[in-house]
Amino acid sequence: MAVSFFFFFVLEFQLVTCQQLRAIKNGYIGYELKDGAMRGVGSIAYLACHAYHDLHGNNVTKCGIDGTWRPRLGVCQLKPEYDENFCKPYESDGQPLLKYKPSPKINLGTIITVVCQPGQRLFGNAKSKCTGGIWKPTLGKCVDKDKIKSN
Repeated sequence: MAVSFFFFFVLEFQLVTCQQLRAIKNGYIGYELKDGAMRGVGSIAYLACHAYHDLHGNNVTKCGIDGTWRPRLGVCQLKPEYDENFCKPYESDGQPLLKYKPSPKINLGTIITVVCQPGQRLFGNAKSKCTGGIWKPTLGKCVDKDKIKSN
């Protein structure tokens, strides 16, 4: 006489995820999926600093099995050559006309404007403002109208 035993195990799985990381001032956080899961165990988050800022600390962190990001991400700080109370003159690569009064230190709130020459068209932003020691947004470029491709 044969005796058969059947055992049934019911395992309860709970999906572990890490919380969305808090925004980093003057930086951007991007996530890499792990097995298709956003912020799941093994997912990686990357920190990239905005222009004019340096990273201090870690730029990569990983979601652990306990739902915690390790190591802690760093911070983005204004580069030492910039003063958040003033802006430097706008650096332009041959932009024909920028309307503002350049000086070694430019006051916060100053706005500069791109003026394109006749026969040119502006691609991008026409104005930029001195904010926190940097110009935001980046100015557009003047392009000859005859070099513009039309569809």
